[in-house]
Amino acid sequence: MSWVMQRRIVAHEGAVRDLLAALRARLRALGETEETCGTVEIVIAEALNNIVERRSGLAWVSTALARQSLKNTDDAPTQPLSNNVRARIARFDPADVSTDAETALLAEAFEDWKHERRRGMVAVTGQRGSGKSRLIRRVPEIVGTADDSLPIHQVRLDRDIFNPADALAWLVTALAGRSESVEDSDTAITLLDRLPPTVFVIDDLHRCFLRAVGGYRGLREILTTMHAVSDRHFWICSFHGDNWAYLEGIGGAVNLGVFRSRVAMQPLAPSTLRDWLEAHTRKAGIEPTYDDLAAEGWIGSDPDRARERARNAYFRLLAEATRGNPRVALETWSQSLRKGDQEGQAAVVLFDQPDSEILAQGGKHALFVLAALVVHDGLEVRDLVRVLNLPEATCRSACRRLEGLGVLVSDSADQHYDIHLSWAPAVHRHLRRKHLLHRE
Repeated sequence: MSWVMQRRIVAHEGAVRDLLAALRARLRALGETEETCGTVEIVIAEALNNIVERRSGLAWVSTALARQSLKNTDDAPTQPLSNNVRARIARFDPADVSTDAETALLAEAFEDWKHERRRGMVAVTGQRGSGKSRLIRRVPEIVGTADDSLPIHQVRLDRDIFNPADALAWLVTALAGRSESVEDSDTAITLLDRLPPTVFVIDDLHRCFLRAVGGYRGLREILTTMHAVSDRHFWICSFHGDNWAYLEGIGGAVNLGVFRSRVAMQPLAPSTLRDWLEAHTRKAGIEPTYDDLAAEGWIGSDPDRARERARNAYFRLLAEATRGNPRVALETWSQSLRKGDQEGQAAVVLFDQPDSEILAQGGKHALFVLAALVVHDGLEVRDLVRVLNLPEATCRSACRRLEGLGVLVSDSADQHYDIHLSWAPAVHRHLRRKHLLHRE
């Protein structure tokens, strides 16, 4: 027997669910068994997954298929793990997440510079929690410890400095170890050129840039100075990923071409998240189980295949929901674990995702405030005023509303605001859909 079923669907998760439900209903009407229905459903789902893997713009299909393959968790276990166990699982150890691929790229750039002694500047970019600091801690491993190895000098820009003279003064003082009068970049170049050849590591360099009139000059002057002495010194500069994406998107305002290369921290793939989080949980003495996620209708009578498919679908969802960010993924994973049926087990249930529709409650300026905070990785209210050209009372009111919704966090003085880490992926996706962010 042969038959044809044709259907067009819109780009929405619900449409995929409706398609698969209609397919199963059609097969049942034709007298097929539940096992056959499940098998055909799997084949169609796998075909759609293959399309998605080759078309990044269809990631919504992968998400929909992953959700479709998981059982409704209304009757899932609800008893949480003990606070002690959950704290052990939620404790993040940066050493557990590999940065080998990024380290190899950084080492290659350094070796090329050692031979050429030209354009010794590399940018390291990534989201907060993506591993930039872990990579920077491996710089001594890259440079080496032999007697003829270059010394390493690492500093962090721990405050916002947008004025070009102040930015240059900070750079020279931080690197030369003494306060110097710096009138312009030529003076800074002369002072840095007197220093012995060194590997300089500058963390959070994006903090000398502000998306406002005149806000580019501090970063521009610092990059000009570094580039002028990059035959003598090797520079490793870390940037917030969305800040770098914005600077790339606006073209010539800041010359990013001074960098020999860019090392972008890659998001963790579903399989990498799975292997890391399961091993991390077992180190805490807990074995994760997926029985409460397995949807039997998909796999017929094979419970092992049902569990494995649920396991893979869960981590596809986790990677998408957290944008592969290790810190966010670990927090979300720990919230997905419930007390299992047996001692030493934890039942994995589907996690709750931040609802981006809540952002509308932040007021009419909320999305613009969020976009500014995402690009700068946090700002003080006075700087939000410059970026958005809005009254201070308006900016402060929007920030406080968003903080009340749990989207933002502030310092003790309620002056500096940032996106809550657990909300960062959802906010980022929402702003991208509204075309308020550049693609990273």
